[in-house]
Amino acid sequence: MSTGRARTRCSADVDLVRLARTADDAGLDTLWVSDHLVQADPTAAPHESEMLEACTTLGFVAARTERLRVGTMMTAVT
Repeated sequence: MSTGRARTRCSADVDLVRLARTADDAGLDTLWVSDHLVQADPTAAPHESEMLEACTTLGFVAARTERLRVGTMMTAVT
């Protein structure tokens, strides 16, 4: 059975690397990130509304994991 994890926000690259490597080591198949179509809560504090660009984030994660497949939960047609 395939397993995956959706993540909507991550505050720092260290947290993102730790999350991705833990998922990879645990045998999860995929890690998904949201694209800009899922916006941060406008009432959130500045440190809670960071939004990483999806494709750059996926490349960053893929370069730091062994077997984890990555994807966007939604991407705009442009």
